[in-house]
Amino acid sequence: MVNMDVESRLQLEYLKVASALYKAKEYIEIEIKHTIKTQLLEAVHANKILISSRVKDCNSAITALKKKEEGRVFRDGRQYSITQLNDLIGLRISVFPLTLLELVQSPLLSYLENNFEQPFQTDHTTIENYDIYKYRGIHNQFSEFNCEIQLIPMLISKFWDTEHDVFYKPASPHDAPPMKEAYDAVIKSLYSFEKTYEESQYKAT
Repeated sequence: MVNMDVESRLQLEYLKVASALYKAKEYIEIEIKHTIKTQLLEAVHANKILISSRVKDCNSAITALKKKEEGRVFRDGRQYSITQLNDLIGLRISVFPLTLLELVQSPLLSYLENNFEQPFQTDHTTIENYDIYKYRGIHNQFSEFNCEIQLIPMLISKFWDTEHDVFYKPASPHDAPPMKEAYDAVIKSLYSFEKTYEESQYKAT
């Protein structure tokens, strides 16, 4: 038997589970679309709901496991598995305007309670008055994989996508004071735009 290093073993493990991972992702995405189909049908004109999904690729998964270790180095004698990651499967529901958050959250929570192992993890954070919801857990049909589902405002989602592409590197300048100030300014501007839009819509009715 070949004596593999940790990364080689993880790469082999990923190859073995990749097909099942993508099947699970597609399955969960279809279920969520069905769960909020009423909201999707009513999201016309300026109102928007987008559902995106991804499976963490092999290199990203291995890098994420390394980040959990001091010095980002795998330790001899420890057991590592791709399935240890809590966001191996990721889905994002992004909405515009903000009023759609509550309309989507209620059926989504019902879906999680009925289809995920209990209790699933709920993380509610606020970024410059924006509500960000993250739910993590294991689907009843796919007990070997952890899944993260995000429910977030669409403007934040679009900004995060761009920011992730630019700054998702080991030596990220994102936390440097000038970049932190610029980041906060963007978030505040996005929120101001959303509130102004809501007020204009209210006055128009």
